[in-house]
Amino acid sequence: MEPLEVIGLGGFRQDEIYGLDDDYAGAERPARLIATASGGPAINTIFSLARLGLKCGVSGAVGADTAGGLMLDDIRRAGIDTSLVAVRDGSATDKAIIVYDQNTASTAYHCYDAGNTWVPDERLASFLAQASVVHIAGLASASQLTALGEVIARVAPEVRLSLMISEREAAWGIKAYAPLIGRSAVVFAGKTAIERLTGKNFKSAMRICRNLGAQAVAVFLSCGEETRKIRKKGKAACVSTFICNHEYECMIESAIRKWPNIVEITGAQDAFAAGFIFGMVKNKGIDECGFIGDIVAQFCLKTPGARDSLPDPRELTERFFQIHREELII
Repeated sequence: MEPLEVIGLGGFRQDEIYGLDDDYAGAERPARLIATASGGPAINTIFSLARLGLKCGVSGAVGADTAGGLMLDDIRRAGIDTSLVAVRDGSATDKAIIVYDQNTASTAYHCYDAGNTWVPDERLASFLAQASVVHIAGLASASQLTALGEVIARVAPEVRLSLMISEREAAWGIKAYAPLIGRSAVVFAGKTAIERLTGKNFKSAMRICRNLGAQAVAVFLSCGEETRKIRKKGKAACVSTFICNHEYECMIESAIRKWPNIVEITGAQDAFAAGFIFGMVKNKGIDECGFIGDIVAQFCLKTPGARDSLPDPRELTERFFQIHREELII
C-alpha cells in the first residue's frame, strides 16, 4: 500500500449556511437556508487535495449519527483514508451555523460534541510517519493542541507541518502554539487571528512566527468581503493573502477575469491552504504555491459550501494558464 502524501488532523462538522435578505436590525430577522454541507477546516483542505490527485488521510471524530455517516461516506468516496477517524456513540457530529448578511460579512456559531472527544495518541504518531505533509486545523480545545504538540514531537522532522489558526483558536495564545509554529513549514491565519494570537500587527506577528521557526507564513487579509481595483491582471480581488518566508514576501491578489460572481465564501481559506500545500508537495516556490492556493480558493467561491466546485488537476492547470500565461507543471 502506497504511503499517504498529506494527512489532515482536526474537527469534522456539518455546515448549515444561511443568508439574510434585508437590513432589518430587530430581534427577529428573516433568513434563508443557502446550503447544508459537510465541512471542517482540515477536512475541507484534505478533500481538495484528494480531488487534485494526492493520496490523503484524516483523523478526528464524528458522532454515530446521520451527519457523521454521510460525512464519512463522502470522504471515503474521494479515496481518503479514514482508518483513524473515531465514531462516537452518544455524541453528535459537530455543527457550524454560518449566517451571511448582504455584504458577505458572516457570523459563525460552532457547536462541538464528538469533536471534543478526539484524543491524539501513540497510534496517531505512527499514522503520521508516512506522510509528506501533516495539516492541522479546526481543533476543538486547547487540550487537543497540547496533545498534538506531544504527538508531533515524536514524528520525524522530514514530515512537514502545515498549521491553520482560526480567530477562536488564537485566543489560546502564542505560548500554546509555539511548539507547533516552530515545527511548521507554513502557518495560515486570518489577519484578525494572527494579531489576536500575538498582540501585534499582522506583519510583526508574521515575524514572531518566523522567529519561532515557521518556514513560511500566509495571512488572509480579505476573503470575499470586498471588491476593489487591483493590478493590471484583473479588475477585482476577492482573496488577498500576504505571504513571507526567510528571504521573500509577496501579496497574492485574485485576478478575477471572465469569472463568475462570488456565491458564498465558506471554506475559501481552507481551499487556499489546499492549493498552497499542493504546491509544496510538488516542490514549487512560495510565490507559485500562493498562486495555486489563490486559484483553488477562486473555484471554492463559485458555489455554496466548501467542496462542490473544487478543481481537478486539469481545471487547475487551465485556470493557471488563463491568469499567468504560463504552464503549471504538476
